[in-house]
Amino acid sequence: MSAGPRLSAVIPCFNGERTLPRQLDALLAQDPDVLREIVVADNMSTDGTKAVIEAYADRDDRVRYVFAGRGQGPVFAQNDGVRASTGDYVMLCGADDEVQPGWAAAFAAKFREGADIVACTIVRTAESGEVLEEISALSDAAWPGRFTVGGGQAGFARSVFDALGGLDETFAGAAEDVDFFYRAQLAGHRVVFAPEARFSYYSRPTGREIMHQRMGWGLSRTQLYAKFRSQGMPRRSRFLAPIVLAANTVKLILAGRDESRRNAAYAGIGTNLGLIRGSVRYRCWYL
Repeated sequence: MSAGPRLSAVIPCFNGERTLPRQLDALLAQDPDVLREIVVADNMSTDGTKAVIEAYADRDDRVRYVFAGRGQGPVFAQNDGVRASTGDYVMLCGADDEVQPGWAAAFAAKFREGADIVACTIVRTAESGEVLEEISALSDAAWPGRFTVGGGQAGFARSVFDALGGLDETFAGAAEDVDFFYRAQLAGHRVVFAPEARFSYYSRPTGREIMHQRMGWGLSRTQLYAKFRSQGMPRRSRFLAPIVLAANTVKLILAGRDESRRNAAYAGIGTNLGLIRGSVRYRCWYL
């Protein structure tokens, strides 16, 4: 595919010394005629992330180090990484995820067919390697007619990124990618699904880490509603979050030492706490 579109992978990274090698190894195992460039945007890491990236760059010139120091948060690293990339098409990747064989080729096939946004299959995986869940379909449950797409599971034409002015940096915690793809769809760009493009999403190792992550998600989902409600994004059922929060608290108590049940309860608690906090912060009820 040397004459085909040039594909770049962009990895926003903060303190990824432990997990980044797994992702870089998986990306470098992709067909080099398909995936031409891997940009790692270091968001002011305080561990050995820079040394890890530079060691890989010394071994393979497809790997590039970019310092993303304009602000703390994945959105700054994503914007800086994409702007530093040279590809016609860009795939955003997580520093703690792992793409599977054939991932880049599946994206490239859709881009060759004319797609400008491509989503892929998420394989939720425990650190032990156990597959927890496979998400192999697009969902418009949050906003009928608009697919909810995250950055780690999608790629896009660089021209779309440039036309939209990049990712919205007011989403400093999470959902900057969902916002980007909502804006792209509102601008008329269609999301295409590539089921053969698969990546392993590794769940947070502890319940408290899961809860903290989901709180950020819940907060940012409310920010999305505050931004897009005037364009038709629907409100959640009123007062559902406090009820679900209470139910998950009971589930946590009843879970005992069952780790999977405890983690599921922590996820529910975190998400709904985030929705409540977001409703206060953004002065809109999205409960």
